[in-house]
Amino acid sequence: MNYQERPAPGIFARLYFLFFILPLTLLLVITPLGFMMDIFTTISSGWVPASSVGVPSSMVQAVLMTLLPTFFFARLRSLYWYFPWLLPVVIIGSLNLLIFAAGAGLLFKGFEVINASRQIIFIVLAIVQIIVSRLAMCAYFHFRPLKPLS
Repeated sequence: MNYQERPAPGIFARLYFLFFILPLTLLLVITPLGFMMDIFTTISSGWVPASSVGVPSSMVQAVLMTLLPTFFFARLRSLYWYFPWLLPVVIIGSLNLLIFAAGAGLLFKGFEVINASRQIIFIVLAIVQIIVSRLAMCAYFHFRPLKPLS
């Protein structure tokens, strides 16, 4: 389907894209970097940053609740036809967010108790979880590549 045949999104879909989806795509790129910084801060200092205690789960919930209407309503789903790059960015960004949020949450649970051996175990678990999840995601998308809607 070429550009001229794509259905144009309505005014509500355009506003939803402008005020929700576009900032969300920027957030999907920046947030895993923030989780990485929190993980490195926690490992280097030995303390969980107070501002990061509930952030991983609330960030994932906010992202998924914002994306949910775009998959259920046809008018909003037309955004994925109109912007072909949007679906792969949303899927890979959401998976990255889930992977790093799970790793950060796991690490934060390990640092709830001041015990050096427990903290080392949870550091290793968080690193292994992030690496294995990223490798699984890469393997999955190697065999089933993401394509824009056509």
